[in-house]
Amino acid sequence: MNELRAPARILSTSPAPAIVSETTHDLLVRWSTNTTTEGGPREAEDRGRALMHLGQYVTTLRIRGAGIGEHAEFANGREAPGRQIECIEAMVVAAERAGQYRETANMAAVGALLLVGGVVLALAGEPSNSVPPGLADRAAALFVGLARSVCDADGQFSADPRSAMLVAACAEVVPALGSFPRLRTHIDRLAQPSRTIGSNGGVVGVVTRELLANIAAIRMSGSVSETAEKTAGLLCTLLRSSAVSFGSAQSVVQALHECAVDVLLEQERNGGKGRNRGNHNSGNADPQTAVALVLLHCVEAVLQRFFVEDAATQRRLPAESLRSVWMDAIDTVGCVHSATLALEEEHAGGCEVYRRVCTLAVQFITTNEDEVDSVVRQLFARNPCLAFVATADSVLLLSAARSCLVLFYLDLLEHLAPHLRTHTLAQLVVPLGARYAGATALVSVGRGWFESAHALLLAVMEPPAAQRDLRSAGSGSVELELELAPWYAGLVLDLYPDRGITASLLRIAYAAAVRAAATGSSSSSQRGQRVSWLLVDRLLARLDEASGSAAPSGGEGSAVRAALDSVRRRDLLLVLADLLAAVPLELLPPLMHQLRTRLLADSDRAIRKAIDDEIQTVVMVKADVTRKFALSTWAWQLHADSSKL
Repeated sequence: MNELRAPARILSTSPAPAIVSETTHDLLVRWSTNTTTEGGPREAEDRGRALMHLGQYVTTLRIRGAGIGEHAEFANGREAPGRQIECIEAMVVAAERAGQYRETANMAAVGALLLVGGVVLALAGEPSNSVPPGLADRAAALFVGLARSVCDADGQFSADPRSAMLVAACAEVVPALGSFPRLRTHIDRLAQPSRTIGSNGGVVGVVTRELLANIAAIRMSGSVSETAEKTAGLLCTLLRSSAVSFGSAQSVVQALHECAVDVLLEQERNGGKGRNRGNHNSGNADPQTAVALVLLHCVEAVLQRFFVEDAATQRRLPAESLRSVWMDAIDTVGCVHSATLALEEEHAGGCEVYRRVCTLAVQFITTNEDEVDSVVRQLFARNPCLAFVATADSVLLLSAARSCLVLFYLDLLEHLAPHLRTHTLAQLVVPLGARYAGATALVSVGRGWFESAHALLLAVMEPPAAQRDLRSAGSGSVELELELAPWYAGLVLDLYPDRGITASLLRIAYAAAVRAAATGSSSSSQRGQRVSWLLVDRLLARLDEASGSAAPSGGEGSAVRAALDSVRRRDLLLVLADLLAAVPLELLPPLMHQLRTRLLADSDRAIRKAIDDEIQTVVMVKADVTRKFALSTWAWQLHADSSKL
């Protein structure tokens, strides 16, 4: 800018440190006055950027003119190297003095911050042997001090050119500080909470508010801005600092959560009803995706810092505070899940930061067994749509964005279900999964919801042994598995083969239901046996129905029908073979008899061969040691008898 040309010439060429000092002070005072009284926010930001470049230019010219280290060839013979360094130091000291000038809405301090930021950038870009010891450290310390003093003095200022200029300067300087081990400690000072304002103040608070302003600008304009990405990167760096307080991180997550909820509500106002994953318009999703990525990266930084790296902090903090931050973080991820789904459609690798955030969140909460059940209940209380959709007449009553939120919780609950108590599963989790496990949801919402619901129900029915004991200890009611298994087995059998359930999923789901019935109640083994055999009888009836189909009377259509019946008969026999490893031991002999009778009666040699191979797999891999011997003897005899046919 024209107003900086004359000062730049003096600052870069004057051999007198006193002149450099006075020129610097006069420059900053004039700059602050002009920036405050002339032009709008855009012009103010341009002035700030020019001032920062000025500091960088003058410092680079002086360092190279000193001819130290690798810059010996650039040495200015008219001046001693020490004089060049003294002039840089004079400029830094004058900036510090000008930063204390408060008559222009603290703009002089912002100008000093920008000028010193340019000095730090210039010094960080030079070879280490070309920078005098102590100069870079002093400039970095002054930059951090000015940034903290500006934030503490102005408190909650936002939507102001000062905030944008301060954050832009920090976004440029902080990566430079991080690239030098001796300067990284200054990042910790920058991240420390304000002593006068509290966790909402300080540099972290100002950067958070500026990030939210950037996100609002993206939502208003519909265009992606690099400023938001840089601001988010700065905030992530500060949140990863060891000096940032948990209170500051908690305030950040709360602000991000409120922003994510606003994004969700805006999508509901602008979107249609009941759109599924395939209906997202990826061409218009760039701003939404940008906002989602910004929020996810910031949430990841908090989770990594306080929930993974700092176990000592976890032990000192109240459980309620940790729970609150975790729930805000996880709900933030859910609110922007529609954007992550769009990103997965556009890129084969999907959204890596989304996977990392979910992994960190699940790993933390599942290591705290006593907290999982309480947290899930609070999540349902925060999101009434989860309980609503479990009892609603139609899943189409939810908007597309809200349906994506439900999908996120279906996937999350799949990982948390083994750690939940029976009453929570029965009242909240199973009804939600059941709503999306039917054929209606497959057609109305999408296959992603359908598959996630079945994965959730399978996780409910087959928890690890330790989690099964935890459920039993927390409830005196009849085991959930004995109630759920008959319903779920009937559901998957009805959905096969034309209503969403494939043969492979049928085998997995039906065997899981039988195992759940067989082991669902240690105190009611007779009931478990009755329920298990009821499921076997259902499968046998379906198999008899497929085997008793009318023989083809000729024609191409009849041949196709016969081929389809043969495939379905084979699939059902494979399911029956899988049950050899699932039924209670008391039911193994009658099941072996039923399977042998039907296999030897089948006239299709290919089917007999496929079932025989599967039985061998069950014996060698799937069956436990208590039934291996009986099964192996029976299987070899069956193989011999089948080979004779």
